[in-house]
Amino acid sequence: MTTPQLFTDPVVLQQIDRSLLLEFLQHFKADLKASNLILPSLDISDDDFFCAFAALLSAPEALPTSMNEALRAIAELAAPENQSRLETTVFNAPLGLGLDPRSPPVRLAFHLWLWRPYQISEESGHPREEAAASKQSKGGPVLPTATSSPESDSHAWLMFPERFSDHGRYVLRDFFERWKKDFQ
Repeated sequence: MTTPQLFTDPVVLQQIDRSLLLEFLQHFKADLKASNLILPSLDISDDDFFCAFAALLSAPEALPTSMNEALRAIAELAAPENQSRLETTVFNAPLGLGLDPRSPPVRLAFHLWLWRPYQISEESGHPREEAAASKQSKGGPVLPTATSSPESDSHAWLMFPERFSDHGRYVLRDFFERWKKDFQ
């Protein structure tokens, strides 16, 4: 399994942001420890950090399988052919995530993965939510998602059909809050 070429470029990693990359590493802390990998130091400059992170991701055979699967899923959602799905997902995401729709697609897909981890299903090539996604997130508990037919939309489970958003607000209320901000 290979890491998408996208993540071996320090410029792309800068678009994602250092704090999101560090949060990503925390998600795989146990797997990385078991792999005896040397992680980028926190005491280095941003440029050196992104180069070291890119070098780490350039050796996919040394990375945990779970990390490679996550990177493949993020790259798929950030791909240009999935732009409309990504835009819809960002629009439907809770306001508390602080997503900026003008951010690069790779940053948005990365941020969404950190909030609600998913991976590519080996059988169908479509994303599926990780079993561990029921863990507590910073914004509160992650709610279960509705299942969708993979034939109709491979990212449909990201569209959040729940009556309440992740932070306990009504989806309709979130919509009107966004609408008011657009007209202020």
